[in-house]
Amino acid sequence: MKLPPLAAAASVALALAIAAAGVVMLTDSSQADADAQPAGVSPIIAAARGRVDIDGGLSRVLATRDGSVKEVLVTEGQHVEAGEVLARLDADAAEFAAAAAEAALQEAKARQVALEARKAVQTRLLDRMRRAAKEQAVSPQALDEAEAAMATLQGELRSAAAGTSLATARRDAARYEVERRQVRTALAGRVARRSIKPGDVVSAAALTEMFVIIPAAPHVVRAEIQENFVRLVKPGMTADIVSESDERISTAGKVVRIGSFLDARRAGESGTERADVRVAESILQIDNADAFLIGQRVYVRFHSP
Repeated sequence: MKLPPLAAAASVALALAIAAAGVVMLTDSSQADADAQPAGVSPIIAAARGRVDIDGGLSRVLATRDGSVKEVLVTEGQHVEAGEVLARLDADAAEFAAAAAEAALQEAKARQVALEARKAVQTRLLDRMRRAAKEQAVSPQALDEAEAAMATLQGELRSAAAGTSLATARRDAARYEVERRQVRTALAGRVARRSIKPGDVVSAAALTEMFVIIPAAPHVVRAEIQENFVRLVKPGMTADIVSESDERISTAGKVVRIGSFLDARRAGESGTERADVRVAESILQIDNADAFLIGQRVYVRFHSP
């Protein structure tokens, strides 16, 4: 039904008024939400689960030789320097072998010295015979015999030199076996766990764990970012790091680097998580390293720049 001109004009005016009122209402509501947010807080653009770690990981000192533990020189919680001896294995057999190898080396050296002395004498004798041969004071046969004796002596010297080199290598190998029974740490840090005591038997084949060292390195969080969020997270972004077991424990962090490849997500402790999810590992530095223990599970909430 066609409205009279006056009624149509009134309807249009009413519609415009309602639309204008709606715009005002939406604008006021958005402004109220913005006013309710804390000033200076960036919105969260991604979240991930992670765990607290040491940059480079823990250092596990494993047995590299079979044997029984003779003594342990450190305790849990003790600071150690790189190269410091943590424990000693029974090295009696290795030390006996090293002593025998040293004796064999000295014997080889003595033989070489004796041959060098004989060569010096033979060299002087051969020089005199060569001069005498020019004056026909000695027979050609005698000179040939002297030349042959020198050649034989030089061959013996080469053999003796090779024997000395071999004996030196065996001595060094025997000393190395003695040294390998000194259990050392490759990195400076703190002894987190001591798994051995005097009398324990350790095995290189079984990779017996002897110590765990927390290296003197920064604490980090390794967070697994799902594939669909990887492009949103950038180095330098800030993040909230919250304990998975107690959300009252938290600290701030910053993204240091993002993994350059995708991998399967590590299975959670519950075993109920999807195993086919692709993730990239991100490394975050922690502002307050004392807030968490190494290995503690955390939530990471990434803020937009």
